[in-house]
Amino acid sequence: MQKGASEQLNEGSLLDKWLNRKDDENRSEAINVRPDGAFAPLSLGQKRLLFLQQLYPENPFYNYSDAFLFHGNLNPDWLIRSFEHVAFRHEVLRTNFDFVGGKLQQKIKDAPAIKVRRQDLSGRSKSAALEEAKQRARREAIKPFDLKQDSLMRVSIFQVAEEDFFVVLTMHHIVFDKWSMGILLEEVAQNYVELSNGKTPQYEPLEIQYADYAYWQTKKKPNDKGLDYWKEKLDNSLNFLDLPADFRRPNRPSFRGGYQERSFPRKVSEKLREMCKSTNTTLYVLLLTAYKVLLHRYTNESDILVGSPVTSRDRLELENLIGFFNETVVLRSDLSGNPRFSELLESVKRTTQAALEHKDTPFETIVKSLGTSRYLSHNPLFQVMFIYHKTPNLPFFGDGIRLEHQPFDIGVAKFDLTLYISDKEEIISGIFEYAEDLFRKDTVEQMHDHLQKLVEAITENPHQRISDISLLTDKEIALLETWNETDTDLKERSVVPLFETQVKKNPKQIAVSFKNKNLTYGQLNHRSNLVANFLHESGLDRNRPIGILCESSLEMVIGIFGVLKAGFAYLPIDAQYPEDRIDSILKDSETPFVLSQQALAERIAGRPVQSKTIEEILASNKPLSSIVREKIEPEDLAYVIYTSGSTGEPKGVAVTHENLASSTLARFDFYPNKPESFLILSSFSFDSSMVGIFWTLSTGGKLVLTERLVEQDVERLQEIFEKENVTHTLMLPALYTATLGS
Repeated sequence: MQKGASEQLNEGSLLDKWLNRKDDENRSEAINVRPDGAFAPLSLGQKRLLFLQQLYPENPFYNYSDAFLFHGNLNPDWLIRSFEHVAFRHEVLRTNFDFVGGKLQQKIKDAPAIKVRRQDLSGRSKSAALEEAKQRARREAIKPFDLKQDSLMRVSIFQVAEEDFFVVLTMHHIVFDKWSMGILLEEVAQNYVELSNGKTPQYEPLEIQYADYAYWQTKKKPNDKGLDYWKEKLDNSLNFLDLPADFRRPNRPSFRGGYQERSFPRKVSEKLREMCKSTNTTLYVLLLTAYKVLLHRYTNESDILVGSPVTSRDRLELENLIGFFNETVVLRSDLSGNPRFSELLESVKRTTQAALEHKDTPFETIVKSLGTSRYLSHNPLFQVMFIYHKTPNLPFFGDGIRLEHQPFDIGVAKFDLTLYISDKEEIISGIFEYAEDLFRKDTVEQMHDHLQKLVEAITENPHQRISDISLLTDKEIALLETWNETDTDLKERSVVPLFETQVKKNPKQIAVSFKNKNLTYGQLNHRSNLVANFLHESGLDRNRPIGILCESSLEMVIGIFGVLKAGFAYLPIDAQYPEDRIDSILKDSETPFVLSQQALAERIAGRPVQSKTIEEILASNKPLSSIVREKIEPEDLAYVIYTSGSTGEPKGVAVTHENLASSTLARFDFYPNKPESFLILSSFSFDSSMVGIFWTLSTGGKLVLTERLVEQDVERLQEIFEKENVTHTLMLPALYTATLGS
């Protein structure tokens, strides 16, 4: 028999409860055959699946498929008859679901009508036939079920060689769970052996059927104590775990999924089992804890909620019954405070024990009681799942026949990410099922790398703190070292000489364009020299930044280079800032002087700083021979930029000339094409604007400025692109799409 969370977690009181479940049943209400004439209701789990199926009628995410390769002289007719005998014994395999007399109920057919597909593909190589069989089986497996009338069990048999048969079973989860597969295979194998010996399969009638269990469950009194536990446990929890994804989350998921399996090395598997013994825990809890650490490291969230399916077969009469007995528990852990892994392991073990003791409370009841908001884009309460599966031994189909389990992925993912642990003999494997709406294949391969590094680290030292566990592979470490090889002989340690080099090369080339006005490199250099000379003669303290209050304009660029040439740092002040933000920035930066545009001069008047408009300085038009050159040191500040203040008071960030030169020169090497025409849309008070300004004017390109909020007019933006022959820009992805689309 297969084992999942409920059976594998066998510590303490749970083990006693499991071993003594017969006594518990004697003290509780027995499950009996439903009364004659009583309709067969749906179980609570079936109602949940039916609702989801109606919400997504064409989606196969609750199709359950498994594949096997039969080696030997298999008789397909006997195999089909063996399945039919099982369906005769288990009513649920010949059941449909519909409203009868206004009541939703199970409709049980008298005889099975299993949908069987048989094909002989053995006329080609075995490998080609097997690949073709998998493709055809997958197309069959992803077909949605009509729960009202379809047979909810499909069997596909493909002969891929003379004595090799690929068999795929597909059921709807509403009549089947993982445990049921073990029951089904055992009974099919027994029937097949009987038929191969010339006998008619004999079997004892079941004491109860799944419909009897559903009837009993609907009459059972709700467990208020269990609901109270979940309401307290999940109160104020993080309802959405935002994993870093490759793609933007769609408003309505497609549920297309990928599937990647990787086995842990034998030595790692052995160490995991040894660690379970030394910590008195189980593989389920140990690897669940590791998974939570991985999620914490990816998201930086401390409140980690993981869903996990558990079986409700904690009564003897349910152990050999085919049907849907799964319930979902939400396992919440607090990873704040950087605990040691061993400490977190104990906490997760306690949480899991408590969750399993209260697992009979339906997930839907919990969600409703918490008042959790529902969104089509993601699952409520948790978006990641953890599943443990102890792979059972495959049954005996007779002499000369060997059964082999085959991995089979139908391309569906119900959650953002599911870690499925397969415990098979000596090897432990991890399988990531992932939403293709969110993740690329190579990203999930990287997750496998990180999970293995994490597992190796905790088996070596379970007492290390979770932030100290290295997830990086040797390849990633080497890559980081390459990225950090930043030692280089800078040609210049300031952007000023880089700009002046372009002035000498192309003095008549357009440097800046704004609306219908242009400045050549020669003109920009001359006018910024005028500003620099004015500042030099002003006797201002070079240790204090010079404020620049401007709209996007030619004067803005003139002011920036004038301040830099004078050896000062500039402080960008957006003209749209409210008065109190301007006051705060001026006070915090201790700015003694502000350059502004003529139209904005009144914004500075009355403040305790000196000021001058850039237009007034340019009106002096002094000859170039009077320009005084200030020596700029690499450690001198180039600019001070203030944060948005979204987390409190705005904070000034100081950038040196060497910092600015380094980031600018790095673009020379990294990008193959220099910006011939760079469109700036952001305010010059945003750090992103520095990319366009200094990269462009250090390489001889044209800087294109626009009026404020032009990005809200896509047609106008397109006109600018065409008129200015824009080659580079920075904008939001949505704006890229709108602009390119137009």
